[in-house]
Amino acid sequence: MTSAAPPESTLLLRFGELTLKSEGVRRRFTTILRRNIEEAFARESLDCLIRDDWGHLYVDTSDPERAIPVLSRTFGLTSVSPVALLRSSALDEVAAFAASYAVPHIPDSANSFAVRPRRTGSHPYSSTDLGRTCGSAIMVAAHAAARPLTVDLSNPDFEVEVEVRENISYVYARRVACAGGMPLGAAGKVVCVIRDSVPEADWDARAAWMAAKRGSAPVFAVGGDEPSKAPGPHAAAALAKLEPWVPRIKSWVASDPTNPAMLTNMARRYNAHAFVVGSRAAGGEVNGPVTLAEGFPTFHPLLTMSDEEVAAIPLTPTAPAAAARAV
Repeated sequence: MTSAAPPESTLLLRFGELTLKSEGVRRRFTTILRRNIEEAFARESLDCLIRDDWGHLYVDTSDPERAIPVLSRTFGLTSVSPVALLRSSALDEVAAFAASYAVPHIPDSANSFAVRPRRTGSHPYSSTDLGRTCGSAIMVAAHAAARPLTVDLSNPDFEVEVEVRENISYVYARRVACAGGMPLGAAGKVVCVIRDSVPEADWDARAAWMAAKRGSAPVFAVGGDEPSKAPGPHAAAALAKLEPWVPRIKSWVASDPTNPAMLTNMARRYNAHAFVVGSRAAGGEVNGPVTLAEGFPTFHPLLTMSDEEVAAIPLTPTAPAAAARAV
């Protein structure tokens, strides 16, 4: 009988573009990212303890499986893995730990496997040694559990990743894709227009998502009933799709959310630097406003995208946008 695997007690978070920044910029953006994660966890009533070893972020939480979808919607992260943690870098201990983790996780259909080793720090062995020793231990343990596997480094049925960072080792077999991009708020504020019409409301929501992915903190100019500050039905549905990605939505409801004077006033009030709208191009013509107000650039993230690319933007419908706060 296969023994239980070591628990996946920690979430390992990876970020992409942040690693290309200078040390000072990277520290500032990482601080923003950590704050965004903490706010997202608090919104979902999840506990959260974040650690940082410069190469990765690590999140300790009592409910990792519920936390993974929250992290997948956090801009600035490229992927997340639930990992088993060993507080040792001794090669024989790491290999035994990797085997005890891997065997219970072997998929029923798997006939081959590979170990993907990585090291950071100073150790008396190479990454190749790490992979070879862990692979040998997994093969022996799998055979003993009547789950024999062959090694296939090119196209394995099952992969085990082993990272040794200084004196701590992490073993995992899953990578869940995240939103990527830059941390929300790292690039300043923009005013995103959400028109209350079809299909413009959906286009505008997708354009706002694209701007948020590049680090902009959106404030929304929303079409609706101005006296009651109630978004129109199509605009409300668009905000509901954005709410899982953009916590603490702030909206300014207007009968005409493209009104230049209103947008200028809004941009100055929130210190926003640009406007965003989901204009599309068809037959060489722009379907929608080109310049929203003088003195501010207007961005059109969807302008050159195909219908298939626009549809692939992963907005998630939720309940009506009760979380949108009119201001």
